[in-house]
Amino acid sequence: MFKPDPTSSEHLRVSDYPFYYMWHIASESQRRVREAIVEYGVSWQDWRVVFLLEEHDGIVISELAKESLIDPTALSRILSSLEKRNLVERRKEGGDQRYTRIFLTAEGKRLYRDIIPIPMRQLSSALHGISDREIKTLNRLLRKMKDNVYRSAYANPE
Repeated sequence: MFKPDPTSSEHLRVSDYPFYYMWHIASESQRRVREAIVEYGVSWQDWRVVFLLEEHDGIVISELAKESLIDPTALSRILSSLEKRNLVERRKEGGDQRYTRIFLTAEGKRLYRDIIPIPMRQLSSALHGISDREIKTLNRLLRKMKDNVYRSAYANPE
């Protein structure tokens, strides 16, 4: 396996670039889930918010934007739409707009329970033939890479 050295002029091959595979995996999995959830009247971004809130109910908007990778302005529109459909509820903390927490309503929790089998089936299909041990290793390595990406200065040196 090629371990890149940013000072080297060695050629980087697509087959040695993990992000190439990650992009394919994420894009195709999202496409399949997106197509399956259309019947529930939610977009991929709506689902991403509901999915995150199920685990992080009561998260502040700034953290939800960071975790969902949704621009704060777009997230605000999504939350307004979800709120109108009685899927989420905003609660201000101490009267400060920056500390508004977002919660799933009973209807939002029901939507989560209805949809969650879809991404679970997609994940099961993607992990076919991979052992539990390999999955644990994969998740550990991906978390490490995620942390590294947010700390990395290589792509944008100053």
